[in-house]
Amino acid sequence: MFRRLYWIVEQVNASGTSQVTGIYTSIQDLLNTGLQWADGMDHRIRLSLWKPDCFGTPLGVWNPDSLGNLSDDLQAYIATNEYTPSEVMDLVSHIEQFLKAAA
Repeated sequence: MFRRLYWIVEQVNASGTSQVTGIYTSIQDLLNTGLQWADGMDHRIRLSLWKPDCFGTPLGVWNPDSLGNLSDDLQAYIATNEYTPSEVMDLVSHIEQFLKAAA
């Protein structure tokens, strides 16, 4: 199936330096492959949603301060049938568990 949106996960240091730790073609891909931490980097995550071939501006960006808004922010993608409510709930739960495990 052709994917219309991609997830990019980065690990970000306090200085703003980042390292991509995963590119996922769907929420299911992200859940099945799993999030990872890169060695030698702070455990701060940045998650962004991109449309292929649309360079420069992500559809959304979430960092530790805005991850609490992820579910609400993705409601527009549920409305367009890009994602299901259960996929969004699973994503939010997965990220919360991942971050708790790192604390």
